Amino acid sequence: MRLLALLAALAAWALPATPPAAAEVPRVESWGHDSFAELGDGTTFERHTPVTVAGLTAANTTSPAAGGGHGLALLSSGALRAWGDNSVGRLGNGSTTNSGTPLAVRTGIPAITLVSAGGLFSLAA
Repeated sequence: MRLLALLAALAAWALPATPPAAAEVPRVESWGHDSFAELGDGTTFERHTPVTVAGLTAANTTSPAAGGGHGLALLSSGALRAWGDNSVGRLGNGSTTNSGTPLAVRTGIPAITLVSAGGLFSLAA
């Protein structure tokens, strides 16, 4: 019994303390297929558990959207970010290069309020 108590005390001393939940920043997460970097974590690895979308937090993202191989995130500032498959220009950044992390979308809309991601296209209003 004393040995168990001693081991528990040593484990508590040796292991780092878990940060309080209030200190955690709520994240935007994605999972699943990732051949075109559509999960936004900077990789192209299929994920069976959620991974954090780079540079986005739940505090600065008002509306995420998932399309066919790409993702969108409307930020609280009215700006729009896109990532993933850009083979037909669906990321809206003026190129057709895929992006593994969110990029700024170039629109003529000063403050976007709505977004939607389709199979091969994206919409913003």
